[in-house]
Amino acid sequence: MPAPALPDGQPAAMPGDTRVTHVIAYDIRDPKRLKRVHARTVAAGLRLHYSLYAADLTPLARDGLLADIAALIDPAVDDVRLYQVPEPPRGGWRGPDQLGPGILIPASPAARLIERLRAGRP
Repeated sequence: MPAPALPDGQPAAMPGDTRVTHVIAYDIRDPKRLKRVHARTVAAGLRLHYSLYAADLTPLARDGLLADIAALIDPAVDDVRLYQVPEPPRGGWRGPDQLGPGILIPASPAARLIERLRAGRP
């Protein structure tokens, strides 16, 4: 069944379509697994720092990402964490900006998180 349309003709958000910003961090012991986890994670989000990413995920995308990563890691020695970022986001950024002056999509919650952290606002 197609999603109901809004007055402007755009499809309305269906339950489960809402994107929520998450922070993903990992420590992978094997270089081969690390390369695979990195490739999967960078496809899902914006790199904040070495093994730390921000990603705007629907519940379905979040579950898919976690399932994909679970298939790539060795749970006995690797550590992967995914945290939902509260709205409004809280936190801070100190030290060099690893992202550089790249292009961010302003409407993206992950991009807003990065901008707030860069500015040092809570």
